[in-house]
Amino acid sequence: WGDIEINLFISGLLINNCIAIKELKENPETQQWELSKFSLSIQSSAAAALDWLERENFDNSQCWVSGFSFGSLIAMQLLMRRPEINRFIAISPQPNVYDFSFLSPCPTSGLMIYGKKDELVPLEYITELDKRLSAQKGIKVEFQSVPDANHFFSKTEDSLTKNLEKYIKKETALY
Repeated sequence: WGDIEINLFISGLLINNCIAIKELKENPETQQWELSKFSLSIQSSAAAALDWLERENFDNSQCWVSGFSFGSLIAMQLLMRRPEINRFIAISPQPNVYDFSFLSPCPTSGLMIYGKKDELVPLEYITELDKRLSAQKGIKVEFQSVPDANHFFSKTEDSLTKNLEKYIKKETALY
């Protein structure tokens, strides 16, 4: 994804998880239950990682979370449980697969960035999420599209990086 070159002191931790569903179960409710159980496990890991980062960086002035695809769901769930988080970035969220309705009300401002040619998420789901979040008062959730990007930003990593750099610089200048 390239390096984001910003002159800031940032402490971060990457948690990399992958979901592989080999075959659909006959009962979709069972499939959803298994996915929910996995999600709870990942949420616990993310919360433990944030606890550790805060212990190691007790003098921090900002706390951001970010996630990609399924990770954006986990980041948003963590955001709802941790009041110290003051910004977020969700890259390629999947509101057509995962329920983001818990973001009403969303406790802080942030960025949702997606590929305009996302083959996994129809644009109407992103538009609906944007409408729901933009109606909230006191926060600003920016939705940015990368015109030629697919879900994984293949061959458009530079555009993604530039958008992220611009947003992070703008938001960190406020602190």
